[in-house]
Amino acid sequence: MPIRLKIARSTAEKAEVYRFRHRVFVEEERRFDNPGNHITDQYDSFAETINVLAFDGHQPVGSIRVIMENDAGFPADDFYDFTPFRKTIDGSSACIGWLCCTRKYRRHPGLVIGLIKMC
Repeated sequence: MPIRLKIARSTAEKAEVYRFRHRVFVEEERRFDNPGNHITDQYDSFAETINVLAFDGHQPVGSIRVIMENDAGFPADDFYDFTPFRKTIDGSSACIGWLCCTRKYRRHPGLVIGLIKMC
């Protein structure tokens, strides 16, 4: 079955993204100590934020987040001042993050590339 990509638009779809992040980053990889069942941050509430889920059938297998340029900034701004670079760009910029996929699909041909292209 081919991998299907979907933009999470509804509250239920966004909650599925946040639970999927938890599944990958906490349960599979043990990167964070998070006792809840989802991972979010303040950027997930922005209107300029887009989350994409990849599905194999009805099972989520990958996800990525895009934050379009906005007045509040990007997560990367907490680590580095990109202002000088942004001034050289014609148009707007975006920040991509929270890229993840389940262990079983990490070597799936085209999954990561497909998520990035969807951005």
